[in-house]
Amino acid sequence: MGVFQKNICACCLCPMHCALKQFEDEEVTIFFRLPGEGQILTISSVENFVVSGISGNGNPVCVAISQIDFFEPTNPKTPADLVKPIRKSVKGECACVEDPITNKFQVGDIVNINTIGPLQVNAVGEGIVVTNFDGTQRIYSTCNNILFVDML
Repeated sequence: MGVFQKNICACCLCPMHCALKQFEDEEVTIFFRLPGEGQILTISSVENFVVSGISGNGNPVCVAISQIDFFEPTNPKTPADLVKPIRKSVKGECACVEDPITNKFQVGDIVNINTIGPLQVNAVGEGIVVTNFDGTQRIYSTCNNILFVDML
């Protein structure tokens, strides 16, 4: 995984970028901030905070990482390989948005994120929480995408 730069993207976009990059040439289902069904995508590249690939209906697509709520890989990875260590932010959006919600998650917790249903937390890292929902791996961005967490 890449090295984070010290900018506004460091706490949420960089971790999601690194996680998605591990799925290049693989199929994932991406869920967006707006409610609705996921979009199946075979990722061809992850560059400059944009995911490019081929949609389930065969069309080329590009998706801004900032609009991705979570994704489900067809071929899951080891949860610990998807996250970077949590670091404490001193100021900005990372300190007031991402850090506090990320710190609420502990490996093994059963939670309900955005009223989706019970999820088991398998890994937590800078800007990322890896969960299991009914046997399916889900990778969430914790910055601005998690609106509600019910600690079950």
